[in-house]
Amino acid sequence: MSHRDKLLVAARTLILEQGFTATTARDLVAASNTNLRSIGYHFGSVEALLSRAMEELFDEWMEVVVSAAFMEEDVPARERAAASWKATIATLDEHQALIRVFVEALAYAERSPEFRAHMHEHYLRSQRRVAHAVEAALGPEAVAAGADPMTIALFLIAVFDGLAVQFRMAPDATPSGEHLVSALRAAVAAAMAPMLTAGGD
Repeated sequence: MSHRDKLLVAARTLILEQGFTATTARDLVAASNTNLRSIGYHFGSVEALLSRAMEELFDEWMEVVVSAAFMEEDVPARERAAASWKATIATLDEHQALIRVFVEALAYAERSPEFRAHMHEHYLRSQRRVAHAVEAALGPEAVAAGADPMTIALFLIAVFDGLAVQFRMAPDATPSGEHLVSALRAAVAAAMAPMLTAGGD
């Protein structure tokens, strides 16, 4: 592997094992068998390297969640959403270390304009990726009727982040995928009932 690839592998491993803020340049050099100059040459800074490693890990997790919505063809948008949320809940436990890294990174971004800029760019890319998936899941008719994919994507990302942090803080209080989907379906049905009754009158 190139020094760049070695550094990325080391960064991915170290931030999951010891955390974002605890990972130093010397740690990265020792784990990758490279040198300090390689960090600056390939990434510009330790912050940029750690940001890139974190982005890769989150992108891979997102692909698992998004792909779950498209495992079966010709299913309604509601079923695609249900599959995606079930996959989200199911993967929280195995990604506890990454959730911890995310929380650390948010706090660190408040103190580092450079890292905050990296986080900002990653969020924009994530928003576009989720918006494309939402558009594909809903179909052109729903989008034409006003179901704005980006607005929905922002809502879904906010819920995803909230569930991840909640699971980190109180895993026993976090609902299972089946429970979440069942509760949401019941809530939607209850909300729609008065409108359906009014329409029938």
